[in-house]
Amino acid sequence: MNKTKLAEIIRKMSDEERQELADEIGKPPKSARWKPECGDNYWCTDNAGWIRNNTWYGDIVDHHRYARGEVFRTEEEFLVNDKRIKAIQKIKDYIADRMIGREPMDWSDNEQRKCYVHYSHSSKKLQLYNNTRYQELEHCFYGHEDIIGQAIVDLEDEYKLMLEIGE
Repeated sequence: MNKTKLAEIIRKMSDEERQELADEIGKPPKSARWKPECGDNYWCTDNAGWIRNNTWYGDIVDHHRYARGEVFRTEEEFLVNDKRIKAIQKIKDYIADRMIGREPMDWSDNEQRKCYVHYSHSSKKLQLYNNTRYQELEHCFYGHEDIIGQAIVDLEDEYKLMLEIGE
C-alpha cells in the first residue's frame, strides 16, 4: 500500500478510529509466542504428568509453566509440542546415560572430537557432524562419535520430531 492511499484511508476515519489506531501503533510488538491473559484457558501437563486444560491466573505456577515453554492455546498444539518435548528429553537421556564413565566434552581441547546430529535436507538423512571448536545453541547434544552414531540409528524418529522434519 502506498503512502497516498494510506493517508486517504486515515483521513476518512473518525477521530475515535484515528485514536484507536494511534494507540495500537504505540503498543510494543507482541511476542510471537502466545501468552494467556487472566481468565484464559490453556493446555499443559500438570505436576502429576496429566494433560489438562487449565485457567491462567498469572500465579507462580502459570509463569513457571510458561517459562518452560509448556503453555499452549489448544489441545492439538499441546499434543504436537508434548511429543517434541518428550523426544528431546529421550535424546538427552540416551546420550547422558552413554557418556557416564567416558571422557567429558572439553571445549578447551581443540583436538577432541565433539559430535552431534544434523539433518541434511539435500540427502534427506540424519548425519553425524564433528565439531571441535564451536558449541551450537538449542538442542544440540554432544557426545563421542560412537554414541552419537548409534543415537542416529536408535532415535531417528525422535531426532526428526525434535528438528520438526516431517516425512
